[in-house]
Amino acid sequence: MATVQDRGFDRIGLPAYRAASLAAQNLPEPVTSLVASAIGLGFGAGMRGRRTMIERHLRRVDPR
Repeated sequence: MATVQDRGFDRIGLPAYRAASLAAQNLPEPVTSLVASAIGLGFGAGMRGRRTMIERHLRRVDPR
């Protein structure tokens, strides 16, 4: 599995964060909510293995 640096995220991380911050400050709330949901779904699908691991760790900490 490629590390985060191998994927190029280290170069786009800060500019992407700044662009998202600027958009969130200047776009209407319904638009930002919709965009945030879409991005969340995309990351959720793209990081399914990591999500499974995190869920497993959380169940160990709080097995309710």
